[in-house]
Amino acid sequence: MTRANGILGVALLFIILTATSCSRQDAEEPTHQVEATAEWEAQAQETLTALATPPTAIEEVTPSTNTPLPSPTITITPTFTPTPTQMAPVINVTANTHCRTGPGPTYVSLGVLLVGEDAEVLAQSTVEDFWYILLPDKPDRPCWLSGAYATVEGDTSLLPAFTPIPSPTPEVGFDLFLNSFQSCGSIYYVVFSVQNTGANILETGNIEIVEFKSKATLYGPAFQRFPFAQVVTPVCPPDHGNELFPGQIQYIHVPIHPVPHGKTARGTVKLCTGDYQGGECVTKTIYFDIP
Repeated sequence: MTRANGILGVALLFIILTATSCSRQDAEEPTHQVEATAEWEAQAQETLTALATPPTAIEEVTPSTNTPLPSPTITITPTFTPTPTQMAPVINVTANTHCRTGPGPTYVSLGVLLVGEDAEVLAQSTVEDFWYILLPDKPDRPCWLSGAYATVEGDTSLLPAFTPIPSPTPEVGFDLFLNSFQSCGSIYYVVFSVQNTGANILETGNIEIVEFKSKATLYGPAFQRFPFAQVVTPVCPPDHGNELFPGQIQYIHVPIHPVPHGKTARGTVKLCTGDYQGGECVTKTIYFDIP
C-alpha cells in the first residue's frame, strides 16, 4: 500500500506541473489548450486506474527437499533353460529277427536285425507285438519287426500307429544246395542244405536219388515226415523230426546205396506244407558228383 500511495503522489504532481505549464502558454496557443487538457486528463485517469488495481500475487513454489526420488525399476532377465531333445525309441533283439514288408511271415523279408544291434523305432503297429523300424544297414527301407524277441528302450507313447498293407498271397518255395557227404559206419550219407524261401511252414517231403547216366536208384523214392535236421553232424543217427519255418535253413540226410564213387547223381526233393504230403508242394532237382 505505501508503494501505491507514492506512485499516486507522483502522478498528482505531474498533473499540477502540466496544468501550470499550460496556463503560461494560453496567450501563445489558445486554440489547442482545451484539446490538450482533455487528452492529459484521460491519460492521468488511466494511470490512476492502473495504480489503483492491486498487483496480482505470484506464488513462488519452492521445491521440497524432502520429496522422495522414484525407486529404480529392477528388470529380471529370465534364465533360458533348453528343452531336452526327445530321443527316438530304439529296439534290440535277443535272437536274429527278420524285418519284413509287413507284420508276419507271409511278407517278404527286407533284412535281419542282428543281436547286439539297435534300430530306430518309427511307429507302433495296429497288429499286436510288431514294430515299424529302420534297420541300421538299410535306413531308407522301413520294415516291420516282430516283438517276440525284442526289447524297446525309450518313450513310445508319442509314436504313431501304422496299419500295414494287406498280406500278400502266401507262396511256397525253397532253395536246395549240396552240403557234404557223411558216413556212419558203413552207411554213406549225402547231406543237403534246405532254406525255406516261401511264406509257409514246410512239413513233409519225398526224396529220390539216382545215378545220372545209368538211372540206377541210389535212394527212394521215399516219403519222409519231418525230414529236417538242425545240424549236419552227428549222423549216427541224423537229427530229424523238425518243421522248416520261413527263412530258416536246415538239413536233409539221405543214405545212398550203392555208392558209385566218381559218378554224377541226380537228386529230386519234393517238400509240402501239409502233413503226409498234403497242402501245397514244390519239387526241386539237384545234380552233384559223388567223391
